[in-house]
Amino acid sequence: MFRVARNEQKLSYDEALEKARDYVYDTHYLYGKANLPSWARSGTTGGAIARTSYTFRSFTHNYLISMVRSLKGPDGKIALDVVARSLAYLVLFGGAAGLPFLDDLLDELEKILGVPFRTNMRKALKGLGGEMLEKFGMEGLPALLGVDLSGSLKIGLPNASLKGTEETIYGVYGGLFDKGQKVLDAFSRDDILRAIEVGSPAFIENLFKAYRMYEQGATTPTGKIIYDEEGKPIQLTAGEALGQAAGFRPERLAEAGMEKRVLTNIEGHYKDIRDDLYAKYRLALTEEERQKVLRDVERYNLEVMKYQGAIPRISKETLRRSFIQKPEKSFTRFEQMYAQQEAR
Repeated sequence: MFRVARNEQKLSYDEALEKARDYVYDTHYLYGKANLPSWARSGTTGGAIARTSYTFRSFTHNYLISMVRSLKGPDGKIALDVVARSLAYLVLFGGAAGLPFLDDLLDELEKILGVPFRTNMRKALKGLGGEMLEKFGMEGLPALLGVDLSGSLKIGLPNASLKGTEETIYGVYGGLFDKGQKVLDAFSRDDILRAIEVGSPAFIENLFKAYRMYEQGATTPTGKIIYDEEGKPIQLTAGEALGQAAGFRPERLAEAGMEKRVLTNIEGHYKDIRDDLYAKYRLALTEEERQKVLRDVERYNLEVMKYQGAIPRISKETLRRSFIQKPEKSFTRFEQMYAQQEAR
């Protein structure tokens, strides 16, 4: 901006410097203690801890504030032009997952309601415009080239856990914690190569990862093969491997990961319902109460039929087994072992 102001707009040195400074502030915001929220500015120990947790999260905060301010036009009326352009670019390069908070909100709704919202969105887009519209709508324009940027563009809901730091408030510090934990996990499984891969700086890790998935196929950290929606193992093509080596996640991996998250959410939702029905059936004291539970079981079975066996049904046998309660053998043997040691 300084060069443009000097060479093209022919501004003076001081005017060009001021314009370049304002441009940086407008696009990247003013970083520093003065721009922190009030709860992170104090000099107390609590303020220092809060300020640390806010590190590398200020962009998200400032972005949202700027969107709110942009809605207020100069005449006091709502102005949508800046917000609309910003959201349009997020969708263009990140698909639906690029919209602020949407991916995390759908994640929570799937757990609560048991509805595979993102899978339904994907199928609807594919029905409307084929595979190209499906990829563009869910992951954005880069997905048409075989890479996924939605994870990098996503503005997620912060939570206070250390695991999964792409969704937490701890920024780079939580990322280092996760990286160290993954290295220790790999060493505990005697997977030395994976430990070296995970523990390397990102640009080296991407090279290791690209080579491994090109030669051996994509696997989880515990060695399980990652399959696509057709049940075929995912093995990177030469082009996908080059993209991964450059730090771009292959679109096929992103799609498989999203579908796995959806399935896990749905499984968790219906498992809670099954456990609740088993408990109600065990606790029923009269025939009328048992019949009421059986009607709920029938409704449950009708509801999960659409998943074609992916979600377990409740049968007479599983209801009968819910009554069988025996001491846990592992617990009994554990207690016996300690009793024998005390006897010695």
